[in-house]
Amino acid sequence: MSTEFKDMSTATPFDKLKCALIGKEKSGKSRLAATGRKPVIFFDFDQRSESVAGISGVYSITFRDPSQSHLQPTAFNEMLDVLSNIERETTLKDLGFSSAPNGLRPRTLVVDSCQT
Repeated sequence: MSTEFKDMSTATPFDKLKCALIGKEKSGKSRLAATGRKPVIFFDFDQRSESVAGISGVYSITFRDPSQSHLQPTAFNEMLDVLSNIERETTLKDLGFSSAPNGLRPRTLVVDSCQT
């Protein structure tokens, strides 16, 4: 159904906040993004998940394209598969985070350095 009915008296302007953080490398953008509503999932495309190490409620999934230059990139499509699972209300444990509490679902998604 393409029609959507909402009672806006119970909604807040920040129910779905979308933000782009732009700045120099290693200036704290990832740590700022990690302050989002917990739990936060980082889609790590630059193999720098250690930039958010030690922050409670933050989980990281690192994606890598094949190292052989003649192979097609796969990382972005793999991320789309994970997003599809999240849209189906998959829990963190079902996604593969064995240490996550049962029934916990992500509230904030961060795509980190997708251009690299």
